[in-house]
Amino acid sequence: KVLYTDYSIRSPQIFYEGGNLHFVFYAGDTLYEIYYVRVSLEEELPIISLTFGGDTLQPGTVYRRGYISYGEEYYKNVDYGDSLIYEIPLVSSGLFKIRFEGFADEDIKEKIYVNRTPLGNWHIDKGVYSYYEKRLPRSAVSDILRVKIEKKRGGKAILGALKIYVLRESGGAQGEFEGANLDFDIRLNTLLKRNSLLVFMPYDGEVEIKVYDVSGRSVYSLREFFESGIQS
Repeated sequence: KVLYTDYSIRSPQIFYEGGNLHFVFYAGDTLYEIYYVRVSLEEELPIISLTFGGDTLQPGTVYRRGYISYGEEYYKNVDYGDSLIYEIPLVSSGLFKIRFEGFADEDIKEKIYVNRTPLGNWHIDKGVYSYYEKRLPRSAVSDILRVKIEKKRGGKAILGALKIYVLRESGGAQGEFEGANLDFDIRLNTLLKRNSLLVFMPYDGEVEIKVYDVSGRSVYSLREFFESGIQS
C-alpha cells in the first residue's frame, strides 16, 4: 500500500512489534516534516522471507537450472530444476516453522530436506497456488539451514517463495503455544530395564509430565513416579 507520496522521503525507519509495522520518515519539498504511520497486520511476519524465480539469484541459492514466470503474483515466479538447493543463514534461537510456496503448470510431487532431515512431501496441483509448511525439528536447526528440494513426480522441482517464522513468546503472549498442551506420542521398548527420554520445551514455564498405561489411565505424575521408589 502507498502510505504517503511526496517529492522526497528522507530517513525512513521501519519497526515491527506486536503485530504492527511502524513507519517513521521525513517528507516534503523544501520544508520537511516528520511523519509516523502504524499499519496493523493480520498475521505474524516471517523473520526470513525469500522470493525466487528471477534473473537475479536470491542470496543463498546454491543450485537451480533456471526460472519460470507464470504470472504477476510473487509465487508464480519459480526456480526450477531436477533439485533445488539453498543455504539460509539463521541468526536466532528457538523453535521455527518453515513455509514453501509455489505454482506450477503440471502436477508435481517434491521431497523436502533441511540439514539432511526429511520434512515430508509437498504435492503441488496444476494451476493452483500451493504451500507446504512444517515446524522444524531441533535436529534440523543450525546457524545455516541447508534446504534441498528433490523432484519425485513431474518434469521438475519448483519453488516460488520460502518463509521462516520463529515460534516463541512475544509481547506477553505465547504465540502458537498459548494455552496448549504439548502431547507427545512416546512408545518405549518396555522389555528394556531402563529407558531415556529427552523433551524440549518451546518456552519457559511450569511443566507437568505424566506416565500413562496402555489403557490410557494416568499411572504416575513424574513426582509420584520417583516418590514411589520405582527405579528409573
